[in-house]
Amino acid sequence: MYILKNVYYLNLNVKKISMHIDFKITTWERVKIPKEKEAEVLKLLKEGKVTSSSDLYDQSESEGYINYDCEQLVDTSESLTPEENGGSSTTEVWEHVSERNQPMKCTWQNGEGI
Repeated sequence: MYILKNVYYLNLNVKKISMHIDFKITTWERVKIPKEKEAEVLKLLKEGKVTSSSDLYDQSESEGYINYDCEQLVDTSESLTPEENGGSSTTEVWEHVSERNQPMKCTWQNGEGI
């Protein structure tokens, strides 16, 4: 019975959260290229036509969708400062303000506006 009361209590606390904090981070993504596409992808990289993992999908549209194996390398995540983020915020505090109009509002940030 005690355990059930604790679980119920924890569930109530989750619903009562009225603030959250967002932190901007940078990570690496790994895209695994099939052997038959290596030369094409290297050419696109060197030409500057591919600068992100999503560019690979855009560049491949002419031949149809190619399902590259892509994963985010979570163990490479690093925090960013506003200076590294072009002056834009990298930490934002969001608080519950109203049920009707604007339920969450950014009440503090460490850089320029959103």
